Amino acid sequence: MARRRRILFKRPWDTIVRIPASRWLNFWDVGTRRSVPVWEYAPCSETNLLRVSAVPSDFFGSSDARRAEVFGDTSSTNGIKVAAGQILFARRTGGSTIYILKLKQQAENRLLVDYCVVSP
Repeated sequence: MARRRRILFKRPWDTIVRIPASRWLNFWDVGTRRSVPVWEYAPCSETNLLRVSAVPSDFFGSSDARRAEVFGDTSSTNGIKVAAGQILFARRTGGSTIYILKLKQQAENRLLVDYCVVSP
């Protein structure tokens, strides 16, 4: 594992979801054309960020047929539903750098995340 940082993601579309302690991670970047998804995600069963020991080989993007099976039928081609306390993997589509995200806190349109960066 590489670095451990705390960052604050501010995503304006998160405010449309009104379910407490639950938001969405989108496959798209803010301000980009939506013709090309830029993020892929993989689930993680670990609950402690520092105990994650294996990186998955399969990541799931917006058009992956297995997305609903892996993330549940509440996922969509726009994003996956996530909750505070959850750990998951993220990478840019076609990229090699992997981010291990621990979703710490959510309030309105802000998501506080602890993360590690894994480079091959």
